[in-house]
Amino acid sequence: LRADLDDIGLLSSAWQRAVTATGAALENLKAVQGKLPADVIARTRLVLTASPLPGSIVFLVEPKSPALAEVEPDGQPPLSESLEDRPLADRASEALVELLATAAEGDPQAMDAVAGQLLDLGPRVGSALGNLVRVIQASDMTLDATWQEPSSRTRRASVTPTHARFIGQVVEGRGLDAVTETLTGTLRTISDSQRWLLDLGEQAVRLDISELNASELTRWNLHQIVDVDTRISLQERADGRVVRHYAALAVREASGPLSLFVESEE
Repeated sequence: LRADLDDIGLLSSAWQRAVTATGAALENLKAVQGKLPADVIARTRLVLTASPLPGSIVFLVEPKSPALAEVEPDGQPPLSESLEDRPLADRASEALVELLATAAEGDPQAMDAVAGQLLDLGPRVGSALGNLVRVIQASDMTLDATWQEPSSRTRRASVTPTHARFIGQVVEGRGLDAVTETLTGTLRTISDSQRWLLDLGEQAVRLDISELNASELTRWNLHQIVDVDTRISLQERADGRVVRHYAALAVREASGPLSLFVESEE
């Protein structure tokens, strides 16, 4: 099997991001705003080795940090044998493979189950999953994922480009990769064709206005303080940077103070 090196790199990056997002959700960090704690990123970091087999490339992925470093810090034995005491990278990888396995079934009941899980895990995981399946579809490769741990049932998932396209449509169509919030700020730029600049006080964000009604484009004035119903999603650029995309859905006169600072990049 021959595969573009760029595609392999994008797939590895997308898998790592999906595992990290899932791990963060398991730690109850589900919002798209703000950066993830360095501790969560470190605990979900994976390392990769690859070996060729006829007709395929096999990636062996495992947590970068030794399991005992997290489960038995400073050499102390764990307080319990609860599943929640397993390393975060193990739990996140297992959850991601199970999510993909369900999604790859492709029937309405399975996709309803996936949608329910993503609603629980939050839009950061939905965004990461959407990016992962876009990479699978664009590279025209089938992802066969297996997660194995000692004394545990092996989890498996197979996602073809066709599966990936369908999963991506469901994630985007049901809004599982975004969250809607009201941002309050001062209009610094207004246009009928380009993004608006909304000053939140400590930070300004650029609003995609393509979904606003035509009447909204001429109704407002510079320096006016407004409330903007905004869909916030995470998008990965070609260089690997993850940025937030702000889409304005509705605008009205402000009813409260300026919004708190919102990070613009991961």
